[in-house]
Amino acid sequence: MEQHLLIKPHSYYDSVTLMRISQQISALRGVEQAVVVMGTDHNKALLAGVGLLADEASAAQPDDLIVAIQAQDAAALQAALAAVETTLSRSNATSNESGAQPAPRTITAALRQLPDADLAIISVPGPFAKREALQALRSGLHVMLFSDNVALEDEIELKQLARASGLLCMGPDCGTAMLGGAGLCFANVVRRGSIGIVSASGTGAQEVSTLIDRYGGGVSQIIGTGGRDLWPEVGGLMMRAGIELLARDDETETILLISKPPHPDVAAAVLDELRGSGKRGLACFLGYRGDAPAGVELATNLRDAAALAVGQAAMPQDDTALGEVAVALAAQIPATGTRLRGLFSGGTLCDEARLELAQMGLTEQAELIDYGDDQYTVGRPHPMIDFTLRLHKLREAAADPSTAALLLDVVLGHGAHPDPAAALAPALSEIAQPVVVYVCGTDADPQHRSRQVAQLQAAGAVVAESNLEAAGLAGLILKAREATR
Repeated sequence: MEQHLLIKPHSYYDSVTLMRISQQISALRGVEQAVVVMGTDHNKALLAGVGLLADEASAAQPDDLIVAIQAQDAAALQAALAAVETTLSRSNATSNESGAQPAPRTITAALRQLPDADLAIISVPGPFAKREALQALRSGLHVMLFSDNVALEDEIELKQLARASGLLCMGPDCGTAMLGGAGLCFANVVRRGSIGIVSASGTGAQEVSTLIDRYGGGVSQIIGTGGRDLWPEVGGLMMRAGIELLARDDETETILLISKPPHPDVAAAVLDELRGSGKRGLACFLGYRGDAPAGVELATNLRDAAALAVGQAAMPQDDTALGEVAVALAAQIPATGTRLRGLFSGGTLCDEARLELAQMGLTEQAELIDYGDDQYTVGRPHPMIDFTLRLHKLREAAADPSTAALLLDVVLGHGAHPDPAAALAPALSEIAQPVVVYVCGTDADPQHRSRQVAQLQAAGAVVAESNLEAAGLAGLILKAREATR
């Protein structure tokens, strides 16, 4: 085993760029681990956690670039280091080719180059995010705060400043938005239309917007809020701001709110705000059991939210047809198989599946994990970008004799893996148990949903039409197996 550590002093790259580089290098033949990060204390802790923190890295400064690689042999290590240099050079060249001026290193410098800019996307380590976001807000910019690990008190301060300034502070940990037809960070290519979305869930917004597109509707704007916005401490500051903006947006006729279970008092406040918007109001708060004010429709799942938004009725699950498929798939379950294992990259997709399986009485038999949660992205790119961890866990779960079936999500769109089906197919073709997959995306996405679905089916997976259907089918497979014991 070969390890190498490279420090590049005063070489700043944003976290999205570094995540992509880490993913590309990790995928090279013979590379065991590749971590490319800035030298913050948080990132040093990540390196220590994966056994790649040497003394030289411990002394690195926050604006120093750290490249840590572990490879099977010297040849693989040299190839990986060369690939890092090439990728960094391309990143610099791309930045420099975008204009005659050098890439700005501060918000003030960026505003000198683009004085008409009205939004800043901030993707820096969490401890530095507040400083950058404050500067952007004080400069009159809306903020999309991609960074995670931002303190709750900092989020409250930023959002209070944004509200007082008539600006948006989307996030922290906001990965999806679409404004004026431009997708930001993780976003799908969907048809333009009259449905405006304010979402405290990134993959929730992606699921609903892609289903709206599939059902014939279109989206005007997607405003992300960050997952803690409906906590009582934050009070729905940005969801209420989003409702106000969409109420004034001529392109928006329907306002759709999306969240995991909100605090009841916060939910009541934002639903009242929605009712008073003057637009058609619809909300999908997964797991929420409260009432909605008159004139506001509630959907219990993401699929129904999309259907209701385009004017269709909520879609009852066709358990008869799915049941026939489930019975056939249950025959593939090994004699010792009793458990469903779900390996997700989208937190809200995982939560929706968990709720569906609980309603089917299968809570104890189902083990669902969101590998996009902060605890699994330590030192790694997000699983929507890098499939390394999920592939390892997928093979591990398939080798477990207690595994009866597997459930996966695949999220397409800008920012996601360029060809997730190609990454998954070799592992899927080796698995004996039934594998149910849901592909969140559209044919207009760079990965082309139909081609992804065809590749996954060719590898032996069963592909569902929605995340809810995928969870329901997986549950029915378990029930069909139990009925034959």
